Amino acid sequence: MFPGGCVEPGKTAVQAAVRECVEETGVVVVAGREIGRRVHPVTGRTVVYVVCGPADADAGHSEPVVAAPDELVEVLWLSPAEVEPRMPDLFAPVRAHLGLGQRR
Repeated sequence: MFPGGCVEPGKTAVQAAVRECVEETGVVVVAGREIGRRVHPVTGRTVVYVVCGPADADAGHSEPVVAAPDELVEVLWLSPAEVEPRMPDLFAPVRAHLGLGQRR
């Protein structure tokens, strides 16, 4: 899964995305546009997908860390092609953003 969590009162989904990336991976990111939102089919919660990239250009070449071991087992940098087998049920707008095409 991607880093994520709840939006705190008075904050936006974009601010939550930035905060959660730092809290979970130690990577400071810059948030871009919202890709999409949906009601999660299992939890029933609204999920907002936000494009983020490392604030430091060199961060994408360094080893990511598990900054929240109570929430994560592993943190990896993956290419879009490497995401597909790990997340076959990926939300369609996220698939499109990653250039993965339609789900088979």
